[in-house]
Amino acid sequence: MSVAAAGPDEVASEGEGLSTRKKLGFLMLFRVVLITLVLGTTVALNYADPEILLSTRSIYLFAVIGMTYVLTLVYGLALQTGRVKRLHRFADLQIAIDLAMTTVLVHATGGIDSAYSWFYSASIIGAALVRGRRGALGIAAVSALLFSALVLLTRAGVVPPVLTPSRVSAITLTRQLVVNLAAFLAVGFLAAQLAAELSRAGERLEATRTVASDLAARSADVIRCLSSGLVTVDLDGRVTSWNEAAGDITGIPRSAAEGRPVREVLPALAPLLQQAEAGSALRRAEIALTHPDGGTVWLGLSTSPLTDHRAETIGHIVNFQDLTALREMSAAVKRSEQLAVVGKLAASIAHEIRNPLAAISGSVELLEPPTSSSAPPVPPLAPLAPLAALAPLTNDETRQLIGIVKREVARMNGLVTQLLDYARPRTMLATPLELGVLVRDTVLVFGQDRSFPGVSVQHDEAPAPVMVNADPEQLRQVVWNLIRNGAEAMPDGGTLQVSVRAVPASADAPAHAELVVKDSGAGIASDDVERIFDPFFTTKRRGTGLGLATVYRIVADHQGTIEVATAPGSGAVFTVSLPLAELPSPAAAQ
Repeated sequence: MSVAAAGPDEVASEGEGLSTRKKLGFLMLFRVVLITLVLGTTVALNYADPEILLSTRSIYLFAVIGMTYVLTLVYGLALQTGRVKRLHRFADLQIAIDLAMTTVLVHATGGIDSAYSWFYSASIIGAALVRGRRGALGIAAVSALLFSALVLLTRAGVVPPVLTPSRVSAITLTRQLVVNLAAFLAVGFLAAQLAAELSRAGERLEATRTVASDLAARSADVIRCLSSGLVTVDLDGRVTSWNEAAGDITGIPRSAAEGRPVREVLPALAPLLQQAEAGSALRRAEIALTHPDGGTVWLGLSTSPLTDHRAETIGHIVNFQDLTALREMSAAVKRSEQLAVVGKLAASIAHEIRNPLAAISGSVELLEPPTSSSAPPVPPLAPLAPLAALAPLTNDETRQLIGIVKREVARMNGLVTQLLDYARPRTMLATPLELGVLVRDTVLVFGQDRSFPGVSVQHDEAPAPVMVNADPEQLRQVVWNLIRNGAEAMPDGGTLQVSVRAVPASADAPAHAELVVKDSGAGIASDDVERIFDPFFTTKRRGTGLGLATVYRIVADHQGTIEVATAPGSGAVFTVSLPLAELPSPAAAQ
C-alpha cells in the first residue's frame, strides 16, 4: 500500500516519520532490556533450585521471553528494510501483542497472584513513549480491563487456571484488584503527563532548531553577499571560515584556506593577530598580499574578537577590503596635484627670482666700466635710473654693490635649494628609528644657532622609546623646519616647547607617534591657517614660503598627518602624527 493512500492520521510526514522511527527504536530497545533483566534475575535467583526453573510458571515465562526476542527481531528487520509505511499502526500492533503476551503470562503465573502483572505498566510506558498522552491513557484503560476480565473470568471458572488459584475471600480479591487497577491508572496518568511534557519539549526543541536553522541560513546568505572579505581564525591561529569575497579578493579559494594556519594563508596578518591581546580589536591596518597572478593586492582590514555564548574569546574575526584600486587612484591624484603644483611653482618662481636678478643686473651695470658708443646697449631686467646721471663709484660704493650681488645670489641659491627640496622626488629610505633621539639631537644642533637670541627650546622626552619607520634625513628636516619656524614666530624671544609621545589606539585612530612643537609667538591669523602649507605662502618679510610646504610633503610621504592649532596672541601648536613601527616579537627575533 502506498503512502498516498493512507489517511493523514496514519501516515506521518517526513519529519514526523523520522521522530516516530526513533521512538519505535527506543520502544524495542526498552522491551529487550526489560525482558533481559527479568530473564537474568529469574535465572540468578533460582539457579540453585532446578525444580523451580523447570516449573510450569518458569516455562511460561521463558516462552514469553523467547517469543519477545523473536518478535523484536522481526520488528527491527521490518523497520530497517523500510517495509513499514504506517508507523503508528505498526506501534499499535507491537503494544497490542505486548498486552496479549502479558495477559497470557499473568494467567499462566497465577492470575491475581502473579508477580508479572507489572508488565502492564511497562506497556503503558511504551505507549506513552510512542503514542503520547492519549496512547498512555488508552493503554492504561485497556490494561485495567484485561487484568480485571482475566481475574474475574478465572474466579468464575470461565477461563480455566493454569496453576491452582489461592482461595481468598471476595473482599481480599476486590482489594487486590482495586490496588492493581489503581496502579495501572496511576502509571497511565503519570506516563501521560510525562508524554505531554516530552511532546512540548520536543515542540520547543523543534522550534528552536527551526529558528537556529533560519538564523544560520540568513547568516550564510549575508556572509555570501558581502563584498568584503570575512575570515574567522581560532585561538590556535587556524582559519575556520573563509567567505567567497575573501577568495575573490585574495585569489585563494576556500578549500585552500580553511583549516590551514593563517600565517601560511595571509602571512602579513599573523603578526597583527599575535600582537592583539585577548578581547582587543584592531580598528584599521593595511597589509600587502602577493596575488597568485603575480600582482600586489593592498588590503585594508580590521579585527574584532570572536566570542561564544558564554562571552569567552574563541578566536578573531577579520574583515578586509581591497584597497588596490583606491591606492592607484590616490597615486594618480597625487601625480595630478604635483603637476598642478608645478604650474603654480612656475608662476611663483618668475616673481621670486625677478627681483634679485634685477638688483644683481643693476649692480653689475654700475660696476661695469663705460663702453664705446658703438657698442649695443644691454637691456636691463628692470627699470633702472639713467647711467649717464651717475657719478663715478668710490671703493665703498663698489664694495656695497658687490655685497648686494652676493646677498641676492645667496638668496636665489637658497630659494632654488628649497624649491628643489620641495619639488624634486626623493627616494625615501625608511628604517626603524627612535623619534625621541632624533628630536633630541636636532634640538641640540639648533641650540648652537645664534640667529635667534632670546629663544630657548624646552624638550620633553618620552618616558619610553617611540619607534617609527622613517627616512632619518627627511624626518630631521621636518623637525628642523618646525623648530626654526617656531623660533621665527618669536622675534622678541620666548620658549619653544618640543615633545614626543606614543599615543595608544582608540576607537577613532590606531596607535601612533606624535611630535608636538609649540611656540609662544603672536599666533597665526584665522584667514592664513588654511594656506600655511601652500607653496610660497608666507607672512614673514624674508620668508620663501617653502619650509612648511616641504614639511607637509615629507609627512604625507611617511603616511602621517600634520595639524596646527593657533589663536591670535597665544602662539601656534604644530602636531605631527606618524605610524608606529612594528617591532619584531621576541620569538621571531630568536
